[in-house]
Amino acid sequence: MKYRSFPASVTWITALLSVGTAAKPLLGSQPRTGPGNDCHSSTVVPPAATATATPAANDGVFEWAVIGDSWSSGVAYSYSTLWKLADWEFCYRTNQAYGPMMENEAGSWIDGEQKLNFVACGGTKMDDITRQLGRAGRPQLALGTFGGNDGGFGDIARACIYKPDPGPWGFDYDEDQHGTGYCKKYLAAALEFIENPAGLAKTFRSTIDNVYAISQQDGQQHPRFDLYVSSYVKFFNAETNECNDWTFSRWFSTGSPKLVKALRAEINELVGKFNEVQNRVISEYQPPGSAGVFHAHYVPISDKFEGHRFCEPNHSFEDQWYSSDVWLWNLSWKNGQLFMDPQLPIPDGNLDPATTRHRKIQARRQESDTEQDEGAGMNLTYTDGNGVMRMGKPPNALDGLFPVLSLSTENRNDLDDQYVPIGPTDGDGVDASSQCGFGWTSRPFHPKPRGANAMKDAYIGAFRANKVPGVKG
Repeated sequence: MKYRSFPASVTWITALLSVGTAAKPLLGSQPRTGPGNDCHSSTVVPPAATATATPAANDGVFEWAVIGDSWSSGVAYSYSTLWKLADWEFCYRTNQAYGPMMENEAGSWIDGEQKLNFVACGGTKMDDITRQLGRAGRPQLALGTFGGNDGGFGDIARACIYKPDPGPWGFDYDEDQHGTGYCKKYLAAALEFIENPAGLAKTFRSTIDNVYAISQQDGQQHPRFDLYVSSYVKFFNAETNECNDWTFSRWFSTGSPKLVKALRAEINELVGKFNEVQNRVISEYQPPGSAGVFHAHYVPISDKFEGHRFCEPNHSFEDQWYSSDVWLWNLSWKNGQLFMDPQLPIPDGNLDPATTRHRKIQARRQESDTEQDEGAGMNLTYTDGNGVMRMGKPPNALDGLFPVLSLSTENRNDLDDQYVPIGPTDGDGVDASSQCGFGWTSRPFHPKPRGANAMKDAYIGAFRANKVPGVKG
């Protein structure tokens, strides 16, 4: 196996597509390689070279860490959106996530030198936070979003919104009178996890205990340690009528579930309840050690997305994919050859701005959310025989049913399989390999760059409000 072992069944939101515990049926087998994958890298740093840095005195450097799931790591979907070259974890970290954005603007909010340990990993559950912190150096502040995969939100997105091949997924939400379809089953399972005292509240509290314990280990202590956890986002405007006859399913889906008001409202309610539990746990948290050493904070960010969710008024059907005013990714098709120029990776994972070829790519790091699927501007919208508005297949897309992979543990063997040499990128004989070729199927229901930017601002505002040492006022 070419990656470290994951503790339990994990996922992401396929959008949430982070999948929860027993995500059945699975979404597919092996990702495609070749022209459909635009994420290529050179020789990967071997595991021995990526070992955790030995804790040492910070020497006045503000050391901080980003931890959590794919809402923290983001989802890299092309070479130019990778944060670094392959790290043997397949965490899909992206430069479009809020952590790298904060790092790039560190001079505006950190007083002095800084060091970011970006260890968040797409597809992970709360029981992975301890492992992540073991790779995070000696931070005095950690921030992140985590817990959604434990709640199974990815299952909900797949069964209720997209229904990708293979199925069967059972009845659509609005046709399921007896709750036998996977959509309503996963909704019920998520609610049980959220409301059961032994579920979300206990697991989240235990995770904070683990963060506290690590922060107080020999060689890790600081006079003060701050943990910031952000909320998730309500994904829909649940009041509009137009979405009632829309579907986000694609040509490779096995059904056409409609975005009826009741479904949108129920998903939003689950997200709201999830956020409330995490907020309550943090507000009531009492660290077992000395007062003033450990501070846990909650950062609500859902309201920041008001007016920028799916199904907002005055947004067209096409806007759900292509508008920069919608801050969440939808499920798209993207052929890498359309967007990528040939490029030679630099061994340390950075792009050399000295060459024209690399300047082109460097300029696209932290790309805007206008890099979209091949259907943009092609007017592929149509209404099917059941009166449901849907998005058609781009001309260059693959025919037939297309498996959509999640970042779940169940698919980790398939993620390994995607690390396949595809030949030299140029005459230098550098062997490029795919490590994020299916990111376009994983990014739906995750923030676009503008959404990540809003999260960045919310975090920095919270740091300042709480007068975190080392943060500019």
